[in-house]
Amino acid sequence: MNQLRSTLIVGLTLFLFASPFLGSSFATSNTSNRSIVSTPNVQGFTPFYSYNWAGYAISSTPGSVTNVNGSWTQPAATCNTSLKSGQYASIWVGIDGLTDSTVEQDGTTAFCAKGSSTPQYVAWYEIYPLEPEINIKHFTVSPGDVIDAGVSYSSSTQNFTMWIKDATTGKTFQISQAEPAAQLSSAEWITEEPAVCNSAGTVCHFTYLANYGTFGWGTKNTAKIDGLTGVINNLGNVNGAEVWSLTCVTYPSAHYIMDEPGFLYSDGSRFNMQWANAGTFPVIIL
Repeated sequence: MNQLRSTLIVGLTLFLFASPFLGSSFATSNTSNRSIVSTPNVQGFTPFYSYNWAGYAISSTPGSVTNVNGSWTQPAATCNTSLKSGQYASIWVGIDGLTDSTVEQDGTTAFCAKGSSTPQYVAWYEIYPLEPEINIKHFTVSPGDVIDAGVSYSSSTQNFTMWIKDATTGKTFQISQAEPAAQLSSAEWITEEPAVCNSAGTVCHFTYLANYGTFGWGTKNTAKIDGLTGVINNLGNVNGAEVWSLTCVTYPSAHYIMDEPGFLYSDGSRFNMQWANAGTFPVIIL
């Protein structure tokens, strides 16, 4: 689990949860509220569905993942003013969190306040559980911007370096911190439906997933596992590594798909994400 203290909310805390997996073998029909149906492995990857994550991830042996990079085009969120609460869509790259409770990640979030038709956009980084997620001040993000981001681990300093760049505007940010409990066991390229909690973290519910339509992850989706650097598709060949395709479904019923990744392109890196459903509300999870 990782935590974001958002400047966009007063008196609440936004959480980005480590993915609670439900099971495997799911695909969709082509309707706007797509129902879940069984399917075999896609492109030879392990298909899983989750209450909050969608995208691609690579699991590996602890201590083996030391770098992850990603690029995407920031999508424009369409705010639904009739929904009962705010809507969020977080896009990020990171190390850990797939099968353990630490995360080191950075990315962007699109946010629609309740009743507002105007979305807001922020960039952020996080190293959990050492500190909550931090919005990056003076880092403006706009729809259509090409975002490059990454996380790397140095065995000599035992620090994680998190960096993000808006390739459209040239704005950059970088910070290094230690996380002694990090497992270094996974790499992720994720779109997430966060959760909102009270300040004590005792009562939480998943937010609505902001309607981002579709957007593309680019050619820079790479990771370094056991000293070998490659794109998503190639890293499944590294000893102990496994590529996962993740689909986000409604909580707690899992009746509908909220968003999902498309197939990887032939370059093994690029893929598209597609929004389908805002989800249900309120759903208490803690």
